[in-house]
Amino acid sequence: MPRLFIALVPSPRVGQVLASLREEVPGARWLREEALHVTLQFLGEVADVGAVEGALVRALRVGPRGAVPVVMDERAAFPDSRRARVLVVTGPLENELAGLQREVAEATAPFVAGGTERHPRFRPHVTLARLKGTPADAVQAWVGGGMPEVAFDAHEVVLFESLPGSDYRPLFTYSLGSP
Repeated sequence: MPRLFIALVPSPRVGQVLASLREEVPGARWLREEALHVTLQFLGEVADVGAVEGALVRALRVGPRGAVPVVMDERAAFPDSRRARVLVVTGPLENELAGLQREVAEATAPFVAGGTERHPRFRPHVTLARLKGTPADAVQAWVGGGMPEVAFDAHEVVLFESLPGSDYRPLFTYSLGSP
């Protein structure tokens, strides 16, 4: 069964800005620019991809909609800098993004492996690196580094399949409005 998630994808220009935050961090495996995204909902293993697509279309075509603004203005580590598994950039949860994430989460709740309680609060972020054996002081140094505000308008919601090795394959794209 494919492992699925739903995300927003920044433009290539934004991907380049985010990639510029790569620094020498022991044990960091940096994601390729093409793999950068803002996850709206992780589903896990799902047998019926078509049912997920249908649920997304029904949820997203309700009412007028346009591009959704996304802002990333802070470096962070998840779950925290002492036990970090990933380096991310994050930002405020603006109303339009919160509304879109809520609509996607509600529409796809029946498909979430293990139930929705696994990730009860949405915090918009872009994962930049996965960590293994990284010392806490190196994580804290990266988190404390400078961060330009990165803003973009998301024009599409994408259903991805997660592949081995941190690769992702788009399965379905829904346009939110013209760019």
